[in-house]
Amino acid sequence: MMAGITSPAREWFRLTTPDEELADEGDVKNYLYVSMKRMLSALARGFVYKDLHTLYGDMGDFGVGVVFIDSDPVDLIRSYSIPIGEFYLAQGPNGRVDTLFRETSLTVGQLVKKFGIEACSNRVRDLHGQNLLDENIPVIHVVMPREDYDPDKADSLNMPWASCWFEVGATEMGLLGESGYNECPFIAPRWNTTGNDVYGTGPGHAAIGDAMTLQLKERKKNQGIERIVDPPLIGPKPPTGKAISMMPGALNFSEGPATGKQFEPLVVVPPEAISVIDNSIRQDEQRIDTVYFANLFLMLSQEQEGGQPITAREVAERAQEKLLQLGPVMERLEGEALNPLVERIYGILNRAGRLPPAPAVLQGANLLVEYLSIMAQAQKAVGMGAIQQFAAFVQNVAEAKPEVLDNVDTDQMVADVADMLSVNPRIIVAADKVAKLRAARARQQQAQAASEQAMAGAVAAKNLAGADMSGDNALTRLGGVPAAQAGSVQ
Repeated sequence: MMAGITSPAREWFRLTTPDEELADEGDVKNYLYVSMKRMLSALARGFVYKDLHTLYGDMGDFGVGVVFIDSDPVDLIRSYSIPIGEFYLAQGPNGRVDTLFRETSLTVGQLVKKFGIEACSNRVRDLHGQNLLDENIPVIHVVMPREDYDPDKADSLNMPWASCWFEVGATEMGLLGESGYNECPFIAPRWNTTGNDVYGTGPGHAAIGDAMTLQLKERKKNQGIERIVDPPLIGPKPPTGKAISMMPGALNFSEGPATGKQFEPLVVVPPEAISVIDNSIRQDEQRIDTVYFANLFLMLSQEQEGGQPITAREVAERAQEKLLQLGPVMERLEGEALNPLVERIYGILNRAGRLPPAPAVLQGANLLVEYLSIMAQAQKAVGMGAIQQFAAFVQNVAEAKPEVLDNVDTDQMVADVADMLSVNPRIIVAADKVAKLRAARARQQQAQAASEQAMAGAVAAKNLAGADMSGDNALTRLGGVPAAQAGSVQ
């Protein structure tokens, strides 16, 4: 998921506008592209990718994961994943997770530095006075939508999201501090939900039985190998009262005549048994891979049977078929994780003045996020193939009937292909500049045609001036000169 959806090595999203004509303007394109590049750079500096990797694992195993995105005075962004079991979630009326209760701990020194000595309890003050700054104090952090606030005020107590810290076990009220956020500071995507399920379920819920069986078989396999290499032995002269051991390398004694006077294996494990259990283990692993959609996530890096690389068309066909299985998960991931993440990063950078000035036409306009991951590109490749087939068909028809090209908007075709391939917008000339270039080219062609026409006229006049008017020819006839008179003209 990390490589296919939010790869740190490539541009996995871009900004655009609902108005396609507005998005095609040169200044708007440049602003959106530069903003995207700076947001990707901030994501890398803030260790967000590390936490996204943990988030995807938690989603697959437990059905839910949480990453907190906070602002940082140095790196602008600082994120950290919250471990499973350390948080509680609640949904809003729209079914989205909007409330986070987190149980954690801070040291005495961290509490005093973060909230001030006056906000801390008497216990923390006493520990601080004794210079016991490394003592851990349990705290609860609550983030939820703030119902009553004044949007015209810019202080932290009038932000859309409330942030409250409480000290656990304090004899006083226990409120350490209250502040706020302009956007939801955490993302908590679920793999799949049913009804009012807050935490969701993931592939791990379905694979837990196979995982436990796999662990048991691996343990038995290792025991079998050890018994082949170093089997338990049995021999004469037993010490009284000692039980028989089946552990590899164990030594047992027996009075039975069957053993004779030499030590021999107590249990003989045939080597073929290891192959049998290996086949069983592979079946368990394949079931787990299927439950976790491993074949789906790796389909773009796999090769065909025979070692031949897959073509772009085969990628599109595989993606179109297999991504249907993961469609609901991808939609939920975009709505509950990627969209809030991009919105949060954009807000932090914009307030810090790290984004370029927005063009006047974007003032008050909404922005959209379009994803460019490998999976998104594979889905777009289907449309790319259709355009290529259409262009080839039109080209074949145009050889016999050139006027058919009038039916094709080649400018729009180029724009659509560039969009599907996620081409850098700086490479594509803006529509208004294209219009100016074509107008200038048309004027140049008109001037050149006029110049050529004037030159041709001058040559014709020169030739006419030096023409022979003394004989009976077409020119004298065209001029109405009689043949007898033409003969006397000198």
